[in-house]
Amino acid sequence: MKSGKVERQLEADITSQVPIESIFIDRSVSQTAFVQRLGDNLKKYPGYKNVSWIEIDNYKKFIEENSDSYSFERGKQNIILYPEKGEFLHACPGSDGVLCCHYYVLDFGMNCPYDCHYCFLQTYLTSPFFKMAANIDELLVKLKEKLSQNSATNSNRLRIGTGEYTDSLATDHLTGLSIDLVRFFRAIPNTTLELKTKSTNIENLLHIDPDGTVVVSWSVNPPSVIEEAEIGCPTLEARLEAAAKIIQAGYQVAFHFDPIIAIENWENEYKKVIDTIFNKIDPAKIRWISLGTFRYTPGLKEKLRMRYPNETITRNEMFPGKDGKIRYFFPKRVLIYKTLQEYIRKLCPEMFIYLCMEVRSAWQPVFHYTPSGPLTLDNQFEQRRKDLSQK
Repeated sequence: MKSGKVERQLEADITSQVPIESIFIDRSVSQTAFVQRLGDNLKKYPGYKNVSWIEIDNYKKFIEENSDSYSFERGKQNIILYPEKGEFLHACPGSDGVLCCHYYVLDFGMNCPYDCHYCFLQTYLTSPFFKMAANIDELLVKLKEKLSQNSATNSNRLRIGTGEYTDSLATDHLTGLSIDLVRFFRAIPNTTLELKTKSTNIENLLHIDPDGTVVVSWSVNPPSVIEEAEIGCPTLEARLEAAAKIIQAGYQVAFHFDPIIAIENWENEYKKVIDTIFNKIDPAKIRWISLGTFRYTPGLKEKLRMRYPNETITRNEMFPGKDGKIRYFFPKRVLIYKTLQEYIRKLCPEMFIYLCMEVRSAWQPVFHYTPSGPLTLDNQFEQRRKDLSQK
């Protein structure tokens, strides 16, 4: 059993990483199981005792009337629980010209309690508030219908990830959404759920058998990048400790070197991260590792420098790519990818590595082959799963 001191420290860590000012609930979802559970969990943390709990008549009208009163930073601390009526599942929105990997994204929220300098949400969001879909039971019924159709027509497992528009686990101590999702996907054949996170908020997952259907993945960077550019996020060491605990609970893990920032002495700094991972994590429990260099949409640099005048991540020489995003020059990206993938394979020759949001022409100089398309990569993900299942 945890000591009182440890419990207080854990509580202080989670409430400091996920500060909350107010929770606004659209009346149409106020009686859902999700909202009731969030309210009950909120009461367990003394650090949240002053959080306002406010019902509103129409969340869209509320956002329209109040967005201008909240800064980007403050908006992250004000959660809106709303009824999601649109598509809950969609294909990963790959940029024009990049080689995609047949990945699907599950949206259950919009915005994130963390404040990473490179985050595209700074230019993407039209509202500063942190939105959470509260009609989860309804959405999962619709999702089951859609996934049942896939199981009947697709021989490969469908890979579905959370964490595109919010962190998958940062608020899980309140929402318990990971419990819903793991239980749901255990009952859906031919699927793999990936929970993408920077969080160490894994307590709920430790008590659920994933039954081979769930991969928990962490984005990683050198400590210097985390300290400067990943505001509010756990340290690299803490993320890897969480990954080790997840493995003990029966899960497989993955790691995303994304975005890779071309900091001074980047080669040695990222090699240290790789060394740290393989010193703490059994490679036979790592399903995949992705590589993706820093890129950003027009307007992000200006917004970022208004908020953080001394930021350094946009100070490198970069230029617009075919998709309109600002990127490092192609030869520099290739050098970064080639250097890191060769070092990973030196430590673990059989590791499955892929490039994320990268042009097709980058694959040949890095891996000495070019996938013919998304289904080729899909087959490689599936082969890696089968290989690890036999170990």
